[in-house]
Amino acid sequence: MWIKHLKIICVLGFAVFLIGHFIPNAIDLKIPMPLSEIPEYPVDSSAYLAKIPDELDSTVYLEELEEFLSPIRILPPHKKQPSRWELAKGIPLPVHMLEFVRFTQKKQCKIFRSIENGKKKFIALEFQCPNASRKNIRIQHGKKYTENASKLALILNVKKFSIAELSLLKKFKEPISFLIDPISADPSVFYDIDKIDHRDILLNFPLEPQGYPFINPGKHTLLIHQSQAHIESQVDKAYSKLPEAVGVVGTYGTQAVEQEGFLHKIFSAIQGKGLSWIQIHSGGKEKVTSLCNQFEFPCYKADRPKNSADVITKALHLARKKGDHMIILPLKLDILQKILDARNSAKLQGTTFVNASELIKQENP
Repeated sequence: MWIKHLKIICVLGFAVFLIGHFIPNAIDLKIPMPLSEIPEYPVDSSAYLAKIPDELDSTVYLEELEEFLSPIRILPPHKKQPSRWELAKGIPLPVHMLEFVRFTQKKQCKIFRSIENGKKKFIALEFQCPNASRKNIRIQHGKKYTENASKLALILNVKKFSIAELSLLKKFKEPISFLIDPISADPSVFYDIDKIDHRDILLNFPLEPQGYPFINPGKHTLLIHQSQAHIESQVDKAYSKLPEAVGVVGTYGTQAVEQEGFLHKIFSAIQGKGLSWIQIHSGGKEKVTSLCNQFEFPCYKADRPKNSADVITKALHLARKKGDHMIILPLKLDILQKILDARNSAKLQGTTFVNASELIKQENP
């Protein structure tokens, strides 16, 4: 019996030996420090919290986007359809899309998806702005046209005003522009032009055309071989008769606009008179653009379509498509009547009639 007890004592003693020898080496057992002796450390979490970005509500960005796009109304999400933003007609959807891209660049947002549905006429957008959730919206045209969505400048080429033409022009209260050759115009033009409100004037300078002299615009046509002094005298003579002119149109001139040296003479002659250059030829475009930049002239491209039954309708279509448009037409009763008849159509599509000078300033702020 005593042998059995001895074995138990030996086992317990060996266990105590193991506990006393190995455990303290594995675990650094220390006597707990009294609470009264624990030092107080200040806890400042501001540095840590500063590293955590604020979670912005996506509605903040949507409100700012609304200011960019100016929708007529915003329809909430419905079933599987995202929020639909109805934008005013008169401005093409790609133009609205450019405004959206400009917004995302300004706010450093990321566009994940941009899909245009040509059949249903909408653009589906998925984007995410910094520290905000992803958003899906759809931009589409509403039923209304926006005011001043596009602009149309009408320029009428005048040699003389008839009584009937002046009567119709007085009915047209919108801005309009006139192209006048002061050298060849009837003297009555300078008196009658003051009877018309909301107008501005462009000087008509006939330039050497291809086929000259068989095609001859007149004795005062500016020719390629003429000297700088002669061209300056012709320009000064024309400008002195209509000093309120805002621009110059080089008519004919299919030959002249290809000659950079000749164009340089004209630009030098009109420099300092506050005149802009209206380009009506497709030829010589690069030369004209280069000289406009060199002389720091405001320049603009105008269309000179042939008179037709739908010439004003086409002009309104181009204005709506491009955002602004400028055309030069001869002063005729039938054209004036077409302009008067088109006022309501222009208003419905959001096109505003403006002076040529307004489009020039808009293009060259």
